Amino acid sequence: MGELYFLRSLLIHKPARSFDDLRTISGARHPSFREAAIALGLFTNHSEGFECLRDTIQAFSSPSQLRFLFTQILLNLPCSAVKLLTTFQEDLAADYLDRGLEPSNVLTSALFDINSCLRSAGSSLGDFGLPDPPERRSSELDAENLFFNASVREDYIEESLQMSQSFTAEQHHIFSTIKSSVVSSYDDT
Repeated sequence: MGELYFLRSLLIHKPARSFDDLRTISGARHPSFREAAIALGLFTNHSEGFECLRDTIQAFSSPSQLRFLFTQILLNLPCSAVKLLTTFQEDLAADYLDRGLEPSNVLTSALFDINSCLRSAGSSLGDFGLPDPPERRSSELDAENLFFNASVREDYIEESLQMSQSFTAEQHHIFSTIKSSVVSSYDDT
């Protein structure tokens, strides 16, 4: 949708007979509507993306919401992706910091998520001068899953105990049958 935004801005401010005319500014033909709009001076404030992220951080948005917004800023606003990432990398990866990942894996995990969002929009980190994250190793994924399971397991156990106290006799029998079947299947492996 970013190119459509820049196309609309050009149509409002520049008369043209074709799309090539819209992308031609001062005799130079630009490869995208975005670059043409910037060359025309319609988007000279490169701090819009920075301000947008700062405001969102002050509104206590989650790191995953910040990563999504970061992706939208890259796709739709003129800014330096490298400077934007450098400025906000701790905020973009805060949830990975809280998970206790190794410091070298924290930014990689955030970049992996950002790259996934960009790929769904037909782009990638490389298109913005950012490094593509290395493929995640299964041990890293296992560590994340272990953290998630450990952090919520106690909540699930407590909730299931509370709920089982309200079971009828028939529900208790069904629950016990299923539980013993599941436990015995794990014991067999």
